Amino acid sequence: PTGSLDRALGHQSELGFLNVLGVQLRTRFGFSASLGVGIEQRKYYLHNGTAFAKQDGKLAIVDKGENWDKWKSHLTVSSLQFPLLVSQRIYKKLKFTVGAVMDLNLWAHAVNDYKIGDIEHSEKITKIHQRKVTFDPIAVISVNGFGLYFRYRPQNVLQHDLGPQFNNWSLGVMLTL
Repeated sequence: PTGSLDRALGHQSELGFLNVLGVQLRTRFGFSASLGVGIEQRKYYLHNGTAFAKQDGKLAIVDKGENWDKWKSHLTVSSLQFPLLVSQRIYKKLKFTVGAVMDLNLWAHAVNDYKIGDIEHSEKITKIHQRKVTFDPIAVISVNGFGLYFRYRPQNVLQHDLGPQFNNWSLGVMLTL
């Protein structure tokens, strides 16, 4: 039986560089606008006895194997990202930034790692039909180059009707220059 998405979806992790290369326009009044290119990798983890499987060419969430011990299941998405950001210095070193990020989702796969008895197994599921392009709003508040960000991903990670439908938001730490 297929596992419920509400029951299955656990936490998420992401690591990236929002601007590996970029151009920025600054004014004397603390305003700036920038356009850049960056890289990112996100992982979405499953829990509550669920795993990923490919069924009828689609990615599905199913109950884990009965004899699986110490299992981990996650979906990985690797992206090039193109942020368009505007920033305003509010007070001395305090800066507020908002913008949009276009993600070009280049590669995605799901992995199930588990043990049966003393033997470790790893299954990699490719061609999972991730959305190729997504757009995410982002907001950052920073002091002296150390910031907190909020990013919302309103579009589903996978293409419609080709896998579980979910989107997400994230809070994190950002180092800015």
